[in-house]
Formats: sequence, structure tokens, C-alpha cells
Amino acid sequence: MSHFAKVVNNIVADVIVADQTFINTLPDASSYIIIPDTITKGYPTGIGYSYDAQNQVFEAPQPYPSWVKDSNFIWQAPTAYPTDGKTYGWDELTKTWKEF
Repeated sequence: MSHFAKVVNNIVADVIVADQTFINTLPDASSYIIIPDTITKGYPTGIGYSYDAQNQVFEAPQPYPSWVKDSNFIWQAPTAYPTDGKTYGWDELTKTWKEF
């Protein structure tokens, strides 16, 4: 069994676990991309991810307008998450982490 992502217009529409024989029976089989077991960046964990064919990586939707992707295609906040053990959420208005 392998993991496949159905990609329509470079956007993940579905992620399934199946074997290649099953995928080949689907009328839209050509829209499924096998996700290698060795993928180390940009694994599509759900619908809405985009597929960058040039880099062969799946990219999560941008969580906030101020966040940018790093070299591993992971969205990063403009400031690092605090490491004091408390729980924080991102406040896009002030572009800071706010304690819950």
C-alpha cells in the first residue's frame, strides 16, 4: 500500500492509502501522485495543500499573511515561538505570540 495525493490544478483534493492497481482503475488516475515513503518535507496531511512540481514538494496553506516559507517549505512566523513552556497562539494583528 502507498499514499497518494489527488492533485487538481496543483491543489490537493484528496489523500488516500491504496495500491497502484486500485489507482489505475480510477477514471481520473492520472491526477493521483504517489507520495514517497521517504518524503522529508511538505507531506500533504490534508486537502488544500498545493503541489510544487518543480521541487516535488507539497506545501501547506499559508496560515497567516505575515508568515514566510523556509528552505524546507515550512511556514515560519516572523518571530520565533516562545520556549518558556507556556501555550501561545499567533496574533496576526500585532504579529506576536499571545499567551493563552
